[in-house]
Amino acid sequence: KETTAEAKVTGYEGECTTGTKVVYTATGETEDGYGYTVSHKVDQPAGEHSYEGTFHWTEIKDDEGNVTGYEDTVTADLECAVCGDKREGVEAVVEKTKNEPKCEEDGADVYTATATVKDDNGNVIGTATDKKEIKIDAIGHKWESEFTWTEIKDDEGNITGYDKTATATVTCANCGEKYKNVEATVVLDEENSKAATCKEEGKDVYVATAVVKDDEGNEITTVTDTKEII
Repeated sequence: KETTAEAKVTGYEGECTTGTKVVYTATGETEDGYGYTVSHKVDQPAGEHSYEGTFHWTEIKDDEGNVTGYEDTVTADLECAVCGDKREGVEAVVEKTKNEPKCEEDGADVYTATATVKDDNGNVIGTATDKKEIKIDAIGHKWESEFTWTEIKDDEGNITGYDKTATATVTCANCGEKYKNVEATVVLDEENSKAATCKEEGKDVYVATAVVKDDEGNEITTVTDTKEII
C-alpha cells in the first residue's frame, strides 16, 4: 500500500555560483510497521541561493490574549545555507488557507509567509517560507436518528401501546457516518404519563432509547425517541 511522509531539506551539494543540489529526506513508517527513509535531490540553478532564517510575525489576539490569527505584514532576516549571503528585513507575502475541521479531526487556519530575494536587476535569486497555524477544534458528530416502532393494537385497530423493543438508524448530519438497526429499549415513562379523569384526557408516554457502540463495544452516543397515546 502507498504511504506518504513529509519531506524536509536535510542538506546541500555544490556552490551557489555554479548550481547546487538540494537534498530532501522523508522518514516514515508503513501500515505494517516498517520504517523507511527516502532521499531525493533537486537541482537549483547557478546564481540562486538557499535561504533560511527568522520570520517576524505580528500576532492578532482576542480579549483573553489567545492568538486568533496573524497580520499580513511579515519580514524576514535570511541567510543562505550554502554560501552565507545575508539579507535583512525582506518583506514577505502572506497567504491564508484553511483546513476544514472534521467530526473527529482538528482543522487549522494556515498562514504561509513567502519572502522573495531579488538582485539589483530585479531577478529572483532565492525564496524562503515560514508557516503558522491556528488550530480549529474538531466539530464533533451531530447525530440524528430515525426509530422504527412496533405498535400494539386492539381488535378495532386502535394503537394501545408499543412493543418493548424498537430499532433505530443513527446518522451523523456532518459526515454521514451511519449505524443501522441499532436495538432500542422501550419503556413506559410513568413520570410523564397520566391517567384520564372526568375532566381531562390521560396519556401514556413511551420512550425508546438506543445506545450506539463501535466494534469494540465503546459507547459512541445515545439517542431517544418518544411516542404518546392519548
